[in-house]
Amino acid sequence: MNKTYRYFGSMLLTATFVAPLALSALAPSQERREERREERERERYYDKHHKDYHDWDDNENRCYHIYLEQRRRPFIEFRIQRESERQRYWRWRHEHPEYDRR
Repeated sequence: MNKTYRYFGSMLLTATFVAPLALSALAPSQERREERREERERERYYDKHHKDYHDWDDNENRCYHIYLEQRRRPFIEFRIQRESERQRYWRWRHEHPEYDRR
């Protein structure tokens, strides 16, 4: 009977020390999963002419509206815009860095 208590006592003590280590090892992987999910949800567009990527954020959306106003064009969401029009926008965007608020 004494051996049984000693066995369960040592198992309980081991579990007490191992549980926090196991939980701390899982936490970073959950954070990495969330970061990857956020990256997938973020809209990114490739500029073929300048060979770079652009993140579509509030600043980029504001600049796109300015671009459309200057050209007197109706608003069409960028993501459904034709590729040729997208490239025209990126060309204009690189020519007008004064609109950056970063």
